[in-house]
Amino acid sequence: MTKRNICRGVLLLLAAGAVCTAGLAAPQNADPTNLTADRLTYDTRTGVVTAEGGVHVDQGTGKIEGARATYNTKTQEGTIEGN
Repeated sequence: MTKRNICRGVLLLLAAGAVCTAGLAAPQNADPTNLTADRLTYDTRTGVVTAEGGVHVDQGTGKIEGARATYNTKTQEGTIEGN
């Protein structure tokens, strides 16, 4: 699996976790998930993805925004915080 494919998978999981964290129903469709942020990092040792600054996640009609988002690929838990 290439690093690019890993990042895509992680971003998809982050988006799904972010939508669930916000109290919205998880999308049940195959619409593409888009994540944008000023800075995106992935720690291969811990499996934690961190997005900082102007975080925007959208899939279909589901959208969420925040200042910072984290997603742990090992525990499949994520958070989005800030305005």
